[in-house]
Amino acid sequence: SAPANHAVLYDGAFDWLRLGNAELLFKLHVVGGNGSESVDMMPVRITNYELLEPWNNDVLRLGGRIDLKGRVPVEYGYRFEYGIGDDPTSWRTDGITRARDGLVLATWNTAALGVSGKYTIRLVVWYLGRTFSLNRTIYLDSTLKAGWPQYVRQEQPGVYDFVEPVVADVDGDERKEIIEAFESVDRALL
Repeated sequence: SAPANHAVLYDGAFDWLRLGNAELLFKLHVVGGNGSESVDMMPVRITNYELLEPWNNDVLRLGGRIDLKGRVPVEYGYRFEYGIGDDPTSWRTDGITRARDGLVLATWNTAALGVSGKYTIRLVVWYLGRTFSLNRTIYLDSTLKAGWPQYVRQEQPGVYDFVEPVVADVDGDERKEIIEAFESVDRALL
């Protein structure tokens, strides 16, 4: 409330980690000496943690290991859980091993699951008594061959825009597979 001219309005410490992921609106309300008023607002998105892979609605091989990739500040505690279906009523952690190796935060061994279907993966993070979570629903398919689907990092987004599906015997079993490509922001799926 003190007059300020070209001055820093706030120079205190603020623990952004306490907010988790948040969308904030900073508002500056200024009243001039003559009673005139000015208001300025700035939206700010804070992303302290993210679940990068698998993507929501990914189709992955049941029975394989899935890298769970993301970003979590070292100050946060975290765990991964999974449940059956879109909206699980119970969560499990068996088969999940924490890693913290670059973007790989954990590895999920799906070999013991045994049943193809939808599963929801949940990243749970906590900091100073506050808990936050992110979910991804995926489909685990026991009929996919080991090593498939293949993700290809793209150097130039848009390369796969108009690729037609191709039929070929990829694995040498004398049965033809359908191969198609589609793209996202930074990778293509074959």
